Amino acid sequence: MPTPRLKQGFVLIDPSKLDSNKIAKACTIAGALKYGKIVHPEELPQIELIVVGSVAVSKDGARVGKGEGYAELEYAILRTYKKVTRETPIFSSVHELQLVEWIPVEPFDFTLDAFFTPKRRFDVTREKARPEGVLWELLPQEKIRDIPLLKELYNKL
Repeated sequence: MPTPRLKQGFVLIDPSKLDSNKIAKACTIAGALKYGKIVHPEELPQIELIVVGSVAVSKDGARVGKGEGYAELEYAILRTYKKVTRETPIFSSVHELQLVEWIPVEPFDFTLDAFFTPKRRFDVTREKARPEGVLWELLPQEKIRDIPLLKELYNKL
């Protein structure tokens, strides 16, 4: 999982190294930082599924997060380091009240493959290609300055 605001990269948690009574705590931010290991994306294994939070979703798989673009940046970084592919499924869960008719999609956005409410599963037919990495021309310079991984990638260009 990513560290808060991507400041330190990603956290890798090995559940086989946790007592069963610590697994629930390791699923929290504080617990993940306590029981996991902060790693560079190069150290991550291949990722088979992405689960993102969403404030709202539409039936075509478009989503809105909290509005700061971190899920999109995390995805872009993972694509750059080849830890996810365009085929890696992306899921989210929402309440029925968070379903909306339409959400605008920007070039840096990804769409969901499926999302879940407490009562239903929605499978999405993906129509939009996902970004293959960071779209530097759309990224504010302050984000590059504030997120060490972005700064590292930018300096390699």
